[in-house]
Amino acid sequence: METPAIYNLKDAPPVPGLVFRAYRGPADLGGMAAVHAWSKEQDKIDPLSSRDYLPTLADLERDYAGLEPGNPNFLLIEVNGQIVGYNKIDWWTEAKDGQVYLHSGWLLPEWRGKGIGRAAWRWSQNRARQLATEQGLTPGSKAVLATNSSTTEPEKETLAINEGYTLVRNLSDMKFDDFARLESLSATLPAGVAVRPVAPEHFPAIYAALKEARLGMFGEGPVNEADYQNFLNHAVRTDHFSPDLWRIAWAGDEVVSLVLNYPNRNGSGVVDEVATRTGWRRRGISYALMLDSLQEFGRRGLSQARLFTTADDEKGARSLYERLGFQEVKQHHLYRRPLWN
Repeated sequence: METPAIYNLKDAPPVPGLVFRAYRGPADLGGMAAVHAWSKEQDKIDPLSSRDYLPTLADLERDYAGLEPGNPNFLLIEVNGQIVGYNKIDWWTEAKDGQVYLHSGWLLPEWRGKGIGRAAWRWSQNRARQLATEQGLTPGSKAVLATNSSTTEPEKETLAINEGYTLVRNLSDMKFDDFARLESLSATLPAGVAVRPVAPEHFPAIYAALKEARLGMFGEGPVNEADYQNFLNHAVRTDHFSPDLWRIAWAGDEVVSLVLNYPNRNGSGVVDEVATRTGWRRRGISYALMLDSLQEFGRRGLSQARLFTTADDEKGARSLYERLGFQEVKQHHLYRRPLWN
């Protein structure tokens, strides 16, 4: 088998033993997992967070089981034969920004501040443009570069700003752990609204309600079969799928509100999606479903509940969570810039 490429990056700093190369196969995954593990303390990565990314070797083996050696959208960074970081590119389509190319990167703390991360970012930007061209886009097409950071990752924040990215979204990472508080709280659903057990034939109605509730929101994509399959891949076809923890409110044959939950392997509960159709808002439905969810977390002995939402309280979501007792832990920042300039 041909050995995957070594990349000659024009922005590479003169660090002895530094190599940028392609992914070589599953043997790389241990080094990639180690980058996350050894960066955890420096970046204050919270293993209970529903937003922070701290994959284990088993996670990477599962997520990249089909990743071919030489995949052009992965960049491995080595120093003297040891993996010290990596970058990857993901993409999707949104109604507002068109094609979005998200580049993510991780680098061991001791190798930061030497220009390695900047060189990897610029490789990612160039590769995203190549990928866009391969996908049939032109400089006139609507497309953006995206990258994410948080308030505990100052190096990424600085790099994003220096590379011309604009902060477009703040997300509040929140936790709830005061389960005794729930004893004093109560809520009822409006007349004609009821929670039903989840069945597979309900998935299209749940998806339809979620999309209607998100209409016009940041990052929302089109309604189509591919997007529906992405919903199933994220919410249903996963190891953590827990339909007994979902709370789906119906009015007749229509889903009007939903809270999708699952247990985290670290003993917390994750509130993954909360949505209410426009015509059913401000009737206390989301509050009732959230309260029931938290009570179930408590009955199961979970240590805390985690979620993230828009920090600017768009549509009142953050206020709802704070009324229940959630508190902000940190913020995550979403940056974007035009792809072609």
